[in-house]
Amino acid sequence: MEEHAPGTGRQPVKIGMLPVLTLVAILGFATLAVLAVTTSHAMGAIAQRQATSTTDAYLLEEVGQRYVAAIDDALETGAAPDFSALASTAASQADPGISATADLDGDTVKATFSTTSGRQLAIELTLGSSSSRIRSWKLTGVQADGTEETLWDNTDDTDSTTATDTANE
Repeated sequence: MEEHAPGTGRQPVKIGMLPVLTLVAILGFATLAVLAVTTSHAMGAIAQRQATSTTDAYLLEEVGQRYVAAIDDALETGAAPDFSALASTAASQADPGISATADLDGDTVKATFSTTSGRQLAIELTLGSSSSRIRSWKLTGVQADGTEETLWDNTDDTDSTTATDTANE
């Protein structure tokens, strides 16, 4: 005679260890799959930012070299170069989106070239009679675009701003 659960008229379901382990393994693999997809999207975004940064760096290097070559050509011919115009010309030849400024202070020319993504090349040249000498060549980038990304949100913690301010000092 069959045993029934009291009052149900049905047999109790008996689950062994193998189905429970299989269920736990399936849940674990599903979690790992979601994490893998999320990580791959994040890595794709980071790779795209790095590609943009590298492209901008090489573009600014090209603009800077064009600018120094244009100044040297003008100095060799003995003409008085218009440093701002040469900077604008060098920038527009490489990419119309690059902004350029240049100033003459005595025998020193300071030029700055900037991309729309925030990369910047600052050049400082000392002028000679027939050529220029590079005193400074600094390529910099912006760490953040003005928007803050929240990596961890702990709204219950009132001391979080103190920890951030201490880390930035």
